[in-house]
Amino acid sequence: MEIAILILALILIVAIVSFSIRRKRKKEIERLEQKRKELENRPISEQLTRVKDLNMDGQAEELFDRWRAEWDEVVSIHMPAIKTLLYEADEAIDRLRFSKAQEIEKEIEEYIEQCHSDMDNILAELEHLIGSEAQSRVEVEQLKEHYRNARKTLLAHQYSFGPALYELERRLEIFAPSFEQYEELTEEGNYLHASELVKSLVGEAVALEAMIVEIPDILTELQTSIPATISDLRAGHREMEQQGYYLKHLEMISFLDELEAHLHELLQLVQQLELDKVKPSINVLIEELDFCYDQLEKEVISRVYVERNAFNLQDRLLNELLQAKELITEAIFVQQSYRLESEKADKPKRLAKELELLQRRYDVLLEQFTDGHSAFTSLEADLQDITASFEKIAEEQASFAEYLKTLRVEEMDIRVELDELRKELHEVDRKLHKANIPGIPDEMRSRVAEVEEQLFVVEKSLEEVPLNMVQIRTNVKVAKELLEGARTKVIEMVENVILFEHTIRYGNRYRATHPDVQKRFRAAERSFTALRYTKALEEAGVAVSQVDPKALEAIQRLAQDDLYKATKL
Repeated sequence: MEIAILILALILIVAIVSFSIRRKRKKEIERLEQKRKELENRPISEQLTRVKDLNMDGQAEELFDRWRAEWDEVVSIHMPAIKTLLYEADEAIDRLRFSKAQEIEKEIEEYIEQCHSDMDNILAELEHLIGSEAQSRVEVEQLKEHYRNARKTLLAHQYSFGPALYELERRLEIFAPSFEQYEELTEEGNYLHASELVKSLVGEAVALEAMIVEIPDILTELQTSIPATISDLRAGHREMEQQGYYLKHLEMISFLDELEAHLHELLQLVQQLELDKVKPSINVLIEELDFCYDQLEKEVISRVYVERNAFNLQDRLLNELLQAKELITEAIFVQQSYRLESEKADKPKRLAKELELLQRRYDVLLEQFTDGHSAFTSLEADLQDITASFEKIAEEQASFAEYLKTLRVEEMDIRVELDELRKELHEVDRKLHKANIPGIPDEMRSRVAEVEEQLFVVEKSLEEVPLNMVQIRTNVKVAKELLEGARTKVIEMVENVILFEHTIRYGNRYRATHPDVQKRFRAAERSFTALRYTKALEEAGVAVSQVDPKALEAIQRLAQDDLYKATKL
């Protein structure tokens, strides 16, 4: 019984699966049948009838015959074949040969896709033929209108086109026979050839129309504007030479001759309608002519500058040379009292030599200006360079003269500063001995002695002949640094002493009740007696801090007034 039930279950499962697959395959057959009907119903025949409205000769007839043959092949061969395959697939499904059915379905799908592709090609070529014919007809009418307008323009404005007129007319003449050729091609049904002809005519028409617009302006530039500019430049060049300008270095006349020869070459290119080569050259010509104007204008501007400033340096150079000689004498005199570095000592002579060289350059410039054989732009550049060099030398000379004057002033300032430093040292020493302390540490005495010794060095250096101000300044700087260091250490020591005394007074309250405080205070007092004030303050501070953590803050407040009075230097 169990085996029978199992067999029945298996049969039922197989039947259900077979039914499901069969149903799926049947749906696929229906889908393919629907695609076949859509393929069959595509309006190829209706579209082919549109071609019959054209002249059925030549190319049109050939295309029509090919399309109709391809469509007949689809209808009479491919469609029946697809039907047959659909029938075979359906029969295979009924026999439960699903693999075979799938293979046939795949073949049908490829068959239908191929037919679709063939039909799409037929429709695309058909639309191209009909569209080309319609578009070409419109374009031809437009071309005829452009052709008539172009002929009218050339006839009415022949002078405006100059040497290019013949070539323009020759190229325009190809349109009339081309129109006739177009009509012949359409009458013969060669619409695609006619369309290609129209495209080439459109390109030619666009190019000719652009030339008809551009050539009058180009010829105006080449025959009128640029020659007029060249003529103006020649006249200006001649007039400026008559006015005393030296212009040979510009070589402008030969350059203008080259430009005129180039103009003739450009006119020949215009005659040949090679405008793409002409237009960039015109721009270059205009830029070169503008450059010529700029060169002449620079000569005029330079002449104004040179005439206004050529003689301005004469008196100043002479005066500066006299000052240079005086400065050499003054430097020799100053060196008797002050030692100068070799570079500074030689500076007046060097500046004097530079002024003499500049004077010679200036004399040559004046001579060139007078004889009129130099370009004003060159004279201006030289004059500006000479002026800049002169200003620099004059500034250096004035600075050196001021330096010599300041040496005596600096010496007096240093002597005054030395007196001030001695007073400050005396005040530091007085504060040191006035302090209520058991004694002065050796280190402090050494610092004060070192400052005294350095001040003595400064004093001795001020007695030397000649004075070495560089060394004196260094000595003064060292003395000031040593004095500042001594002052800082004295103030620090006095502060430590005052804070120690206040710490002892503040901590006396704990001596009887805290033996450790008593012990540390005795050690601190021994350090104090031994002139070790910093260590004494540290030991006393640790002692009171162990009992009262805020003791040091309180001591600082209590000692504030005493610290201010004692350390005020």
